[in-house]
Amino acid sequence: MLPTSGGGLLAGVAFAVKQLNPQVKIVGVEPETSNDTYLSLQSGEITPVIPNKSIAEGLLTTVGEINFELIKQFVDEFVTVSEQEIAWTTIRLKRLGFKTETSGAVSLAACLFSKFAPHGRVLALLTGGNIDESKYEKLEEMTGSFFPDKLL
Repeated sequence: MLPTSGGGLLAGVAFAVKQLNPQVKIVGVEPETSNDTYLSLQSGEITPVIPNKSIAEGLLTTVGEINFELIKQFVDEFVTVSEQEIAWTTIRLKRLGFKTETSGAVSLAACLFSKFAPHGRVLALLTGGNIDESKYEKLEEMTGSFFPDKLL
């Protein structure tokens, strides 16, 4: 499970992992409101999202051409997560002592909110710790009573 923006991280990890073990399932994740890679995979060509907005602002770049070709070849599944799911996951990570950007929380959000059917062990890559402390209040407001604290 890897967050996706311009596709470099996803394409590079997918390519490397598949060389070592082609059986590993690679899943890309991006916000529902900024789902250009998801839409591009559906259409077969790069499809920018306009307007491109999300609380996961680090994932707002449209997928690049070379990365898109590698993603098509080496990524097995692609899912999206909602803004509330991203916010909820980011807040819960902070409460557990992990300072993670909203962009970096999308992979875990996909796991927690059952966006795919796992087979065996799952690795959800958490990236980025560059989040302004004031952002947590906005995230709390977004989630409200979205979900009870039963997942974490």
